[in-house]
Amino acid sequence: MSVVPLLYSLDTIEFICDVPVIAYIDGNLGLLFMMPIRIASECVESFAHMNILANDMLREGVKKYSDWPTYPQLYVDGEFVGGCDIVLQMAEDGELHDLLLEKGVISA
Repeated sequence: MSVVPLLYSLDTIEFICDVPVIAYIDGNLGLLFMMPIRIASECVESFAHMNILANDMLREGVKKYSDWPTYPQLYVDGEFVGGCDIVLQMAEDGELHDLLLEKGVISA
């Protein structure tokens, strides 16, 4: 599992990842956030996470990109899915599993 280097600009952030699921987390506490993704399917092999506390530009850029003020943040297939509460609710309701199926991240 590898992540392509991030490209930054002052007004926006572009991130390119060779994995379909990536979570931007705030340190080790964010690791708890990854549980719903793994619960949704044991088949999620291509999953990455980045600690936003390691880079101020990354932390501010991702918030600006998603227009979401807090971390952690989950992206599937390059699209912002939500923060912790939303993702946990989606996992509980089966919506996260359905999204991963729809995006081709997991198979039925």
